[in-house]
Amino acid sequence: MSSVEKIQERLKTVNYPGFNRDIVSFGLVRDISFESGKAVVQLDITTTDATIPGALKQAVESTLADTEG
Repeated sequence: MSSVEKIQERLKTVNYPGFNRDIVSFGLVRDISFESGKAVVQLDITTTDATIPGALKQAVESTLADTEG
């Protein structure tokens, strides 16, 4: 399993706030890349709730913080 696939699998555990669906199945993950040894995840979020982007950022960072490789 590649590093990108490993990250994508981990992101499937991050639910969109207020829903029981994850951000991958919602199609919000646009790109996963690496810069200076760190994963960069690009999300495409359309919402009028200003708290959603920050909540998702925190959830993604928390989920990926202990990911090996």
